[in-house]
Amino acid sequence: MSTIRCACGRTYQPKPEHAGRSIRCKCGRILPIPGGAGHLAGSGLLGRLVRRWTPWACWGWLIGVVVFAVLFWWLADAHWTATLILYGPRWPLLLPVPVLLVAAVVVDRRLLVPVLVGVLVVLGPVMGGRTGWRTLFGVPDGTPLRIVTFNMRGGQNPLWQEVVPRLAGLNPDLILIQECVETIGDPAVVPLGWVFRRDTNLCLLSREPVGVVESLDVIRTQEDGMSGLVVAYPVPLADGHVLVGHVHLETPRRGIERFRWGGEVAGMSRSVL
Repeated sequence: MSTIRCACGRTYQPKPEHAGRSIRCKCGRILPIPGGAGHLAGSGLLGRLVRRWTPWACWGWLIGVVVFAVLFWWLADAHWTATLILYGPRWPLLLPVPVLLVAAVVVDRRLLVPVLVGVLVVLGPVMGGRTGWRTLFGVPDGTPLRIVTFNMRGGQNPLWQEVVPRLAGLNPDLILIQECVETIGDPAVVPLGWVFRRDTNLCLLSREPVGVVESLDVIRTQEDGMSGLVVAYPVPLADGHVLVGHVHLETPRRGIERFRWGGEVAGMSRSVL
């Protein structure tokens, strides 16, 4: 194998089995060893650019995702920019990974460390470990509970008399309706065999009577929202019971819609709690 000369004047005689790898010169420069994949980055302008910028790209990407994760956790519910990120996709942060991995293998395998650490940061703190991989192994055994939820927008729905019969036609175990009007519990509207109850503007229809563990008027969001409601119901099952939460809270949706369609940041800021 030929001798490799560094720009500072030092020479190195690598072994044949090291072909495709790289060595670090005493002056700090990274020198690719000709042969194998490393030869692709060992000559010409493109090779010099790859050797020069790959370390910056790998470490810069790691620093970027760490800063993103810190700001994401710190400002997600405090500033409108982070709230937009909270409701948006986060997987695009992983798009540079294939390129960085290939470049790290070609230039210096030690650069795989910052790339893999960055992947763990994105998959962990940023994405919360939610990649959907559990669905590949099927659904665990248990008692099925089919729930249908529907926001009928109160008296603004011109077909409010048809809401319950149509939802019951889906054969659910529970029907949860938000912004529910009191008249929807009329015996002429509720199908036979269903039990109706109403808590403020939240309605529940079930096959069997259920109690209420807790009902709270939990939040008020200034002039851009309304009172948010939470009601918890203990629902009996064949092997015990499960606590079902009926939630109707104000979210940053109104602010996101204003920002999306009109670019109004003020509305976004008011809807962030």
